[in-house]
Amino acid sequence: MGYQPRSKGHVKGQLETFSTHAIERVRGLRELHERTAQLITRSQERQARYHNKGREAMSFNEGDWVLISTKSLPLRRPTKKLTEKYVGPYQIEQVVGGHKLAYRLRLPSTVKIHNVLPISSLEPYWSRDQEPVEPEDHPFMAESTYNVEQILEHRGPKSRRRYLVKWRGHRDEENSWVSRSDFVDKEFLADYDRSVSAAP
Repeated sequence: MGYQPRSKGHVKGQLETFSTHAIERVRGLRELHERTAQLITRSQERQARYHNKGREAMSFNEGDWVLISTKSLPLRRPTKKLTEKYVGPYQIEQVVGGHKLAYRLRLPSTVKIHNVLPISSLEPYWSRDQEPVEPEDHPFMAESTYNVEQILEHRGPKSRRRYLVKWRGHRDEENSWVSRSDFVDKEFLADYDRSVSAAP
């Protein structure tokens, strides 16, 4: 018995079978990828809801003492490993806006940060016996800074204008309205006012 070459039809059938299997394999991998992406998204949404619920459950009142997370502060050091997680304590001077999501703190003049902070940057100060940690005592504090990333909009006349602020490093859900007097960086505020005046 000699070698009998396969017919073109037989080879074509094998190629079609292989192509069908390859297509099904690719389709299966694509569906698996999509399902995995959906599961990851759902997991992230659940984590965000859990985090938000925890933050919603926590709120402060005027006169309370809180610590400021150093995650929301610019650092001079190249790494955060050697720095404190929180600085303070500082007293809450006023609840800013609704839903208790932002607070004005009573800060000493030597602390050059914006004095209105979102709740995600704050932690309750429980122990009055705890040794206070003042930012000005540490070299990682910037000389002058603010944690306002962007002014999104405003309302009211210029003299009593309030601004919707996007906080640097925080979610949009934590945007809050801030009055003119609460801004540390007046030049940043003036730039925004000029851009509004120049708008057609």
